[in-house]
Amino acid sequence: MQGETNIWIHALAVLTVLAAFPLLFLGAEVTTKGVGMADQRPVVNPLSALWEIIAGQQSGGWVIEHSHRLAGWLVGLCGIVLTAALWLGESRRWLQWLGTVALVLIAAQGLLGIFRVQLNAILGPTLAWVHGSFAPIVFATLVSLALCTSRAWSACGLAKPARGVFAKPQAENVARHWSLAMVALVYLQLVMGGMVRHQGSILAARGHLLGAFAVVAGLLWLLKLTWNVTVCRWPNRLILGLLAVQTLLGVEAWFSWMKRYFVPAAANEESAALHWLRSGHYVVGAMLLATTVVLMLQVHRSARAAEVTA
Repeated sequence: MQGETNIWIHALAVLTVLAAFPLLFLGAEVTTKGVGMADQRPVVNPLSALWEIIAGQQSGGWVIEHSHRLAGWLVGLCGIVLTAALWLGESRRWLQWLGTVALVLIAAQGLLGIFRVQLNAILGPTLAWVHGSFAPIVFATLVSLALCTSRAWSACGLAKPARGVFAKPQAENVARHWSLAMVALVYLQLVMGGMVRHQGSILAARGHLLGAFAVVAGLLWLLKLTWNVTVCRWPNRLILGLLAVQTLLGVEAWFSWMKRYFVPAAANEESAALHWLRSGHYVVGAMLLATTVVLMLQVHRSARAAEVTA
């Protein structure tokens, strides 16, 4: 039996995703500009930090770092309200627990941010890499929650079987497994990109470059498998657009990284636009992971609906 969609809960889920988006970009800017330790206090009163930002009492790096922290507080607040709304107004127990998982992930990411500052002297950039690699998981979970609270998700279970739209009878199972594999591959690509950004690893840079070809080829094949599935059309088109943008950003980010690697002094000459480009490369990567997760969920949901009605 399908749960009835609550439009207000869905709106809260979408609002949480929208709040998380600038958090991703600000976190990327912290790494791009190397200002993660602009303030070595792991916890600062957010109202005090906001006042200092408004008053213009701090450096640009300090402002970016604390804007990132303030955005984190906002996402945490949204997560608390959303989880409470799910437990109070949502009848589907699995959605209530998904909201709880999302809140736990938000809290874990916040703790990683605190420990990144506290343990910098011991772990250096390693924990910053973990913090940056965990963020796309949190974002993808929030996007999944927004999808699962939507009317489109509920309607999918009532739709006519989608089995016949696959090119071959076995393509449905292939799409299921391949979508899972692509979620893992896209995430691995993000992790290797983080090693390049945080640790300057030339080995990770090689793996990240080769991984880019694998991700593009793998996602294009997944799109071919699912292109005619009705509920997969919008994530397919979004993935196609994100792939195009990410490829362009990746090429520019790659050349700028190589220049800094061989000529370290070149980092001092980089423009703000180049910094935004590199941060954008990370953000679009996180968006690509989240959209791939959405496509995976839609493939599994559509196939399950076909099995139930068969």
